[in-house]
Amino acid sequence: MATLRGMIKPALLPLELIRREPRKLHNILPGESVYIPLVHFAVKEDRTCFVDLEAELCDKRRSTVRVTKGPDGNFSVEIASDLTFKPGESLLLAKSRDMERLAPVSSITVVQADPD
Repeated sequence: MATLRGMIKPALLPLELIRREPRKLHNILPGESVYIPLVHFAVKEDRTCFVDLEAELCDKRRSTVRVTKGPDGNFSVEIASDLTFKPGESLLLAKSRDMERLAPVSSITVVQADPD
């Protein structure tokens, strides 16, 4: 019995099924607003705030912050009113010895938390 292996051309995986590399914060365009996981937002002991440029973009959920890149390249952040932070206690700051991956936040807006 002859095999069909050599006679059949393999199917190509449709493009929509190919997993794309996740977008990161450093890739967003001026004027674009995105969400990043809360763990990629850092508050130093002096209360200055930073975002991780290597943060992968995600869908909105309770543990995210909304980040907008301004026309000047600066980042502004919206944070839900029910989230609190202890300055200086950030895993991101502890792990980020390379400050180049952190961008300062130019403004913060507190928004009403979504009802659960």
